[in-house]
Amino acid sequence: MMQSVWIGAFMTLIVGPFSASHGAGKPTGEAFGSVSVTSARWVGGGDADVCTKKNRTTHFTVSVQQLQLDREKQRITGIVIYTVREGKSNHTRLRGTRPFSIPAPAGAIAILARQTEVSGSLRGKNHNWNDVDPANTYFSDLEIRVDGGGDDDEGNAAMTGKLAIPVQLAAKD
Repeated sequence: MMQSVWIGAFMTLIVGPFSASHGAGKPTGEAFGSVSVTSARWVGGGDADVCTKKNRTTHFTVSVQQLQLDREKQRITGIVIYTVREGKSNHTRLRGTRPFSIPAPAGAIAILARQTEVSGSLRGKNHNWNDVDPANTYFSDLEIRVDGGGDDDEGNAAMTGKLAIPVQLAAKD
């Protein structure tokens, strides 16, 4: 059963259900949740407006940092960081962060390693939501937006994604 939990002013987290597999190796499972960065603040460059247009490139990065399983092995916590960097003009830089906490599957003993970062570039005018391939990361689904009308630190630059964090489960006797 999925449950929606209001976490803060700019984040809604969807938690559960869990999946588990018990193959020939050590048993594994996944913790699922959804996280959104709905506003990225201006951190550098000439102004807060990312100007996407013909012959310009805009760069983005979405990363999962400080990922950990709590002492009680009940929750997985971390921080999602979304950055946007204008490739030309005045090199605007925006950054948004959102902490998250999702329930760990029963029996979780360790988080399994995956790439912690997705990065890429968009070329030309782009005020749309863009699907990003999150292969081999802690995301199963990821969408980003880098530009919109007006200053982009007021909600135009945003990301939303579904977390799928693999864990090792304690072996059953």
